[in-house]
Amino acid sequence: LADSEWGARIGAALANMQSLRKLVINTSGMTTISDNSLREMALYLKDLYQLRSLNFNFASCTTITNEGFSHIQEGIKTLCNLRELIIDFSVVWNDRSRANENITSLGISYLKEGLIHLTSLRILVLKFAYVKGISDPALSHLKSGLSTLSKLQYLDLDFNSCSEISDTGLGHLRDTCKSLSSLQTLKLNVQCCSRITDKGIGFMVEGFKHLWLLHQLKLNIRSCTRITYTGLITLKEGIKGLSELKRLDLDITNVRSEERRVGKE
Repeated sequence: LADSEWGARIGAALANMQSLRKLVINTSGMTTISDNSLREMALYLKDLYQLRSLNFNFASCTTITNEGFSHIQEGIKTLCNLRELIIDFSVVWNDRSRANENITSLGISYLKEGLIHLTSLRILVLKFAYVKGISDPALSHLKSGLSTLSKLQYLDLDFNSCSEISDTGLGHLRDTCKSLSSLQTLKLNVQCCSRITDKGIGFMVEGFKHLWLLHQLKLNIRSCTRITYTGLITLKEGIKGLSELKRLDLDITNVRSEERRVGKE
């Protein structure tokens, strides 16, 4: 479908679904989907007041820009009953030659304006793997966007190969944790974010102290080559402080073998 035709068809369908509880929109890899499509969709999405679960899969839709996020936030900010939100803008493995260079942290600043209204949200998944324009300010904007989500129980953030994320970004994540006292599951992927050092691990561990109810932690710091044995020891001690933790999944591949044992003890 052409861009305008896709938006018109989705809008027409949503116009007759005011009682809808779950919505999945999957346009993964469709290069005809652009900001105009999202604008048309958002006009009708905002009237779905009964919606409980919303899943956007825009993986490898490389023509969407920061402007698209402004339309998404307009569409979601009225969904006060939403319990689950999944947004995927990752670049899938076989499309990395077409990496989306149109999305930056500015897009996340638009998204946060919608997130702050979703106070009933329990599950949030945001995937930006291989979106190179995502950097530390994105995590600062998320800190603001998540500040009102006190009921959030499940948070999955995928920044795999967002190489501009550094210790500063993990400092913002630490501050985010202060607002998430109900969180039970945290999944964080910062694989190949090579600007992260032991200092960033320290920030992350400080954030753990606010997650009293955390049952599951999945952390991927694979190929973060500036993290040393000292950082892994800091991580180990921080995990020990999670008294309610039942499941732990760590990927610390590409550190020396004697260091890797830290995650297994």
